[in-house]
Amino acid sequence: MTKKYIILIVALGWFCSCSNSSSSDSSSDSLLGVWQWANTSGGIAGMTYTPSTEGFAAKMVVSASSNYGLYRNDTLVRSGIYTVDTVGEKDHFHLSQSGDSIFFKQLPHIVLTGAMQRSNDSLIIWNDSISDGFSSLFIRKK
Repeated sequence: MTKKYIILIVALGWFCSCSNSSSSDSSSDSLLGVWQWANTSGGIAGMTYTPSTEGFAAKMVVSASSNYGLYRNDTLVRSGIYTVDTVGEKDHFHLSQSGDSIFFKQLPHIVLTGAMQRSNDSLIIWNDSISDGFSSLFIRKK
């Protein structure tokens, strides 16, 4: 009888120690790398902005040391510290020195602070404080 309890306790301990492998991929770790801006869309008028319509390319470099760099046509225009917070079920990406705006003067029409969603090699950041806000799509550069 005690042998059954020991087997049950060992089995429960083993079962409880198992984890889903995707849970080990933290929000910050999955952001590491170079992200090329693809487009921004939204607003009440349903506007769409792309590198070709704006006349510049933009990328964001996210490093393991919680640093980021923003580039316009391969020229660094801003760098600093980023944080990732979870609010409810959404991850939020925040860049230091962002002020009250979701946009930066050097990179107009690109949402760089707000709720985010990652899927494979794409990253979407959007302003979730209003229903007709803008969202920007970034593609991981390999």
